[in-house]
Amino acid sequence: MIIVNLAEIAAILLDAGASLTPDMKESVKRIGKDFEFAREKFNKDKVDGVSDALIKLYQLFDVEPVANRIMHDGTTPIQVKATTWPKQHQELWEYLVPAQGHAQTVQGEMIRITGRVSHEVLDNGGGNWDREYRKMLDALIRHLGTGEPLAPALLQEASDLVSRLHDGYDFDAPARLSELAVLWVVTNPQPIAMAQPEYTR
Repeated sequence: MIIVNLAEIAAILLDAGASLTPDMKESVKRIGKDFEFAREKFNKDKVDGVSDALIKLYQLFDVEPVANRIMHDGTTPIQVKATTWPKQHQELWEYLVPAQGHAQTVQGEMIRITGRVSHEVLDNGGGNWDREYRKMLDALIRHLGTGEPLAPALLQEASDLVSRLHDGYDFDAPARLSELAVLWVVTNPQPIAMAQPEYTR
């Protein structure tokens, strides 16, 4: 309900003469993106009220509404429109990774794993690193060798990167692992159902 309260407070402040700034607009966009990412898992009794409040925020701050998130159906071939691997990773994250829990496809889970690992290492400095992250990376290596596997040299590179990340302190490895995960997903567009993973993160 924070968004509802925020819309009410913003309306009062703007009516009182507060000025709009570019940072405010960016914050509203970020709120919209975060909400759309989590919409599917949102409390069904409250989602409409929050959605209405978000529309009010868009109007108050003259921000173009963030489009509703379209999730992959789990069966159709996975297609990527972006042309660089960082943008492809982000596109796949938005398309395949749920707001909570593991992905329903191996493709989505590989993107989720590399995204989670990158966030933990690069944004948290590995402060929460534990054996669950190591299990995730072990699963990533297994997945890279399935379907149409990566070339042997790339599989070896991925294994070496995972070894370097054993303690969560290699700041170069996450990007390359993310790139290799994207390469595997693009090479394997037919969805593969994801079994319940052994890790809990």
